[in-house]
Amino acid sequence: MNPLDFLDLAEKLEFSTSEAEMRTAISRAYYAVYNYIKADLVGVDEYLQHDILINCIIETKIERFEYLGKDIRDLMAARRRADYKLGVSFSSKTCETIINKSKNVIREFDECKKFGLIEEARNYLKKFGYIKFL
Repeated sequence: MNPLDFLDLAEKLEFSTSEAEMRTAISRAYYAVYNYIKADLVGVDEYLQHDILINCIIETKIERFEYLGKDIRDLMAARRRADYKLGVSFSSKTCETIINKSKNVIREFDECKKFGLIEEARNYLKKFGYIKFL
């Protein structure tokens, strides 16, 4: 499965009047980002803790990559709110904002790859024993 299929589903649910569907859209948008990035870092079928994925990008100490990592962390926080904070209401505008941010993060990730993000992130993962080789 292509991780971007999650983003396609999120877009289909984006303007739903069902709060459950809006929450699902937010969650799927985040998982599109997580799985898209994880595939390049450790492989499609490997698991990488969400916080570790974010930290390996932020801790490169390269400003552009750090901003990307913080954006991913914001998306993860939105996903957690959507999945677990049932007392918090969500609107289609919130949903639209998260989906657009997810698209931007994927575009920025692809740009950052051109500047060595994958190598730097893998170095972090190797340094702390999250991966042995790649």
